[in-house]
Amino acid sequence: MKKKMLALVMAGTLVSGLLAGCGGTGTTTDSAGTTAGTAGEPSTLSADAMTLAVDDGGSVAGKEGKKTKLNCTGGNVTELGPFTNVGAGHMQYRGVVYMKLAYWVGNDMYSDCAESIEQVDDYSYRIKLYDGIYDSNGNPFDASDLVFCLEEIKNIGKISYHRQIEKVEQEDDLTVLITLDNNLSSSFRDFADKTLLVTKESYEASPDGMATDPVGFTQYKVTSFIPSSSVVYEKVEDYWQKDESKITRHYEANVDVIEMHMLTEAAQKVSGLQTGDLQLANELGYVNVTQFQGNPDFMIDEQLNISDCLALFFNMTDQGACADDLALRQAILYAIDKQELLDSQGLGETLKDFSCSVYNGFNEEWLTKDAYDYNPEKAKELLKESHYNGEPIRLLSSATEIYKTLAEIITANLQSVGINCEMVVREAAAWTSATFASAQEYDIAIKGAGYASGNIEDSYKKVGSDTVSDIPGTTFFGWKNQELIDLCNEVTVIGGMTPEKINQIHDICYENAVGMGLYCTYTQYVASGDVTDVWQYGTYYVPNATHFKPDYAVYAQ
Repeated sequence: MKKKMLALVMAGTLVSGLLAGCGGTGTTTDSAGTTAGTAGEPSTLSADAMTLAVDDGGSVAGKEGKKTKLNCTGGNVTELGPFTNVGAGHMQYRGVVYMKLAYWVGNDMYSDCAESIEQVDDYSYRIKLYDGIYDSNGNPFDASDLVFCLEEIKNIGKISYHRQIEKVEQEDDLTVLITLDNNLSSSFRDFADKTLLVTKESYEASPDGMATDPVGFTQYKVTSFIPSSSVVYEKVEDYWQKDESKITRHYEANVDVIEMHMLTEAAQKVSGLQTGDLQLANELGYVNVTQFQGNPDFMIDEQLNISDCLALFFNMTDQGACADDLALRQAILYAIDKQELLDSQGLGETLKDFSCSVYNGFNEEWLTKDAYDYNPEKAKELLKESHYNGEPIRLLSSATEIYKTLAEIITANLQSVGINCEMVVREAAAWTSATFASAQEYDIAIKGAGYASGNIEDSYKKVGSDTVSDIPGTTFFGWKNQELIDLCNEVTVIGGMTPEKINQIHDICYENAVGMGLYCTYTQYVASGDVTDVWQYGTYYVPNATHFKPDYAVYAQ
């Protein structure tokens, strides 16, 4: 096995650990039951550098002049501009042609365009680019282009992560100093991971901001784009990075041609897989995936969707019926069957915290401890100890089908132990803009607690920080607990997260029964049997990083 290494030196110490982030979280199982980790071997860290070890297999070459091709699926997009949308569905397409400033696997940072990234202080970062970068038009990319990208993103104003950039300074032809307006541990990661890079010359030559004619400097170029239909990528003949050891997993080019189809119906994806018109598909739905199980001609890949951690929280203001009754809150939590909730949506894991077990910072000891695991008899005992007198407990839910299904199950669970639960359903638009701390219409609410970074401190920011509340001095759900607020704020700053603080936050939430995690679902992929590994990054897969068996033989026409 050949190891691909990238050293990112940070003032004599590792960038790893100071900057946390996201990455693949699952494993791939083929019909024979063999398992291949999505990130290859564990990262090897030294005093001044870190390395990403990746299986060098997976690339397939055409035969007799033919070009290998991957036909796969993705969500719907109508434009491909680099500075307009960085949602997961959009990044999946854009990331094949545009290179990120940096990306993360676990707590380790990688960049295919930067020779080094140095954290100068809590607010400033020095980026030194590789010399000799050029895009598929042949235009060079240097420090002035990086400055242009960052300024253009801020000027367009559609990507919120870049608003925290206070100053960008070009120090020489390859070096840029970036200063942020805060010292949160997630800040540099959030904007660097969402910065897609282009040359100023190619961008300004595009009449529509590369919305329909994207040009980047990865190993692929776009040869066809039909909005809401398909994107075709072809491998460039002259890639600027000649040292293969510096090409990381995210930017591999394992087939010559990639054609991504924006299919909206699961039936279309199932049919495409069965006929061989597709080699990889996602978002088929749990029921449709089951029909491929046990078939040696297909591989099913299941990876935890780190953003899809759902939780239940109490209204802890004086308007909440449960706010002053610990026994009632505990009774409600024990009455909820988390496994039944998960089973209604597919496969995954029930939660022992507000985040799932693959999050960075998750304490594996929690897996063996009680987390208000389903116990209706205990719920009934606690209900007797409470001050509950049969008054309605209002359960706030979004009107989406998933949330409505969950709310119906929770309502039935609570009623089965003697709690009068009433659903309060709000349309999705109103739900998204709801301010939970000041809301007076609910007692308990279903709400996401996941975060795309896969870092537990980011999840806890949602749970206990006052920076996301509309009432000063309270958590998102209106609880005035200064110890929790301080801890949740402390773990989000650079160097502030420690295992001790994480355990304290977990224990405060459990002992006070302010809520609990419910479940996290798998993202499921179905692929032809000669696909060996799907590279999932956060909440989306990276098609060009797909690995194949050596005898893969799908060719472009």
